Amino acid sequence: MMAQDASPLSSQHSEVFDGHTDPPPSATTVGDGDPESQYNVYDSFRNEWALLSEKLQRDKEKIYTDIISAIESLKKLDLSFDSTNESLARRTELEYKSEFEKLAADEEKLLWENDKFQSEADLVNEITQIQRGRVQVNIGGVLFNTSLTTLTKDPYTLLKEKFSNVAPGAPPIFIDRDPLHFRHILTFLRDQTLPPSIRNDPQIWDELLLEARFYRIEGLVMLTMVGLPKMTQDELHRQHPAQSKTIFNLVGMDLSGLDFRGYHIDPRSNFERSNLGGANFEKASFGFDFKGGPNFSKTILIASRFPAAGSNSRPAGLKFNLTDALTRDAWNL
Repeated sequence: MMAQDASPLSSQHSEVFDGHTDPPPSATTVGDGDPESQYNVYDSFRNEWALLSEKLQRDKEKIYTDIISAIESLKKLDLSFDSTNESLARRTELEYKSEFEKLAADEEKLLWENDKFQSEADLVNEITQIQRGRVQVNIGGVLFNTSLTTLTKDPYTLLKEKFSNVAPGAPPIFIDRDPLHFRHILTFLRDQTLPPSIRNDPQIWDELLLEARFYRIEGLVMLTMVGLPKMTQDELHRQHPAQSKTIFNLVGMDLSGLDFRGYHIDPRSNFERSNLGGANFEKASFGFDFKGGPNFSKTILIASRFPAAGSNSRPAGLKFNLTDALTRDAWNL
């Protein structure tokens, strides 16, 4: 009976607020009261509820719309930020690269200007030294005006030897040589080269070579040997097999750096006008002849190696022909 006494109004209110359901179209008598009046109450409440429900729906739709709009705005803001950030990064990178390249170009220009300035300063200093160091040289009765800088430029020449202790303005030093080609000697000392017209004239070239050997100008002598036929170590052994005695006739050849070890070199051998720079005769043996030894005249023997005089490989009293040979730094010569 207690279940039948439960209030229907309480149940209907629960349905309205919890499930948003409409009130029932009719009501039965529950407890005391008029059923029709109760329906009127429900009918009046239902209209209010409908208005509230519509308002709630509109508010929800507006909130949803605002949220979606805010999300879209945030997306647009993110895209705008990313685009702006990327653009700023590219612009910053380009400006940095441009400034870096500009600085690099400015640095290169400054280095070039500094090198140019230093070169000009060195040239001015060299000219000043030349002017202060002017001397006269008497070659076979002809006076040449030059500088101590030019005359002493090559440390191994006869001119360096003669003019190292000469003061500027000193009386001319006399050298008993033909003056014809001395100007070419000075040209080579200054520039380390000669005009093609001189190099292409065999007569001038031979005469100049004679002077270069006298003045011990190694660079000029070596220049005259450019283009000599080159012999390799294998070609040496193939053309001249080691035997009891070998008469070498290697004239006007590039024999630089060859090793003659194991050869018994006949005193009649001829190496005239060959480049034997760095050649090694130290382990070779030389035969003896009262008339003289091998001909090394007009050769380049710079830094070559020979056995000691009086040793088993080089008999005492054996004399090499070293006329006009360049023997700087040669062992045992």
